[in-house]
Amino acid sequence: STQSQPPVGSKVLLEMYRRYRDLWLVELLLDDLLDWSGWFLEERTLPPLNMTALGGDDMQAARYESGLDDSPMYDGHFFAVTDNKTGYGLMQMYDVGMASMVAMSDACLAELADAAGRADTAKVLRARSADARAKIAAHLWDEQSGIFVNRLATGRFRRRITPTSFYPMLSGIATVGRAESMLRGWLLNASRFCITPKGDFAGNDDTCYWGLPSVSADDPAFPPLGYWRGYVWGPMALLTYWGLSHEAY
Repeated sequence: STQSQPPVGSKVLLEMYRRYRDLWLVELLLDDLLDWSGWFLEERTLPPLNMTALGGDDMQAARYESGLDDSPMYDGHFFAVTDNKTGYGLMQMYDVGMASMVAMSDACLAELADAAGRADTAKVLRARSADARAKIAAHLWDEQSGIFVNRLATGRFRRRITPTSFYPMLSGIATVGRAESMLRGWLLNASRFCITPKGDFAGNDDTCYWGLPSVSADDPAFPPLGYWRGYVWGPMALLTYWGLSHEAY
């Protein structure tokens, strides 16, 4: 396949295994999930930092791969063909959300591989996840914004902030200090992601009442009922919750 979707399958399987301890299900699905992980490494790694990028036949196909079809993160055209034989290519941008989910996926796969008695595989996956996490921490933290941000291959940050900027927390990439910066400056900010400390929506206006819109409410592209430019989406909320629940915090 030339396209993928966000790699959350290993996280879902790990959550199921932790709850029900059904090893047969792990053994049934593990090899397919390992193939998916290997595909990301081979097909979605962008030089020179060798981090995860979105890809496909063209810019729109790469947008679709994110699952966030019209997110303002992907406004514009920064796509390049990387395989002249097939015409496939990559967005010329390191994607913080997808990179963080890939790092999370490999960490989850390592635990699943251990459960299946595949220690050598688990060791490789842990090393791969650690490498990805270190690169995200080193290159996608934007001190000016106080949050993790997508970055073009040229080095310039693309400061369109969505809940995917919280996804580095999924595998503990953010230090506690950086996590506090993201929460104070963005998640609990009534003009941005509008989450209230007590979960009671106190002080939120109608345009950002529920909290965690699909782009920061102070972004010029935000309308409160705008597909991936304002709607609140359950999968984003769950991934953000999983990040906040990580043992590192």
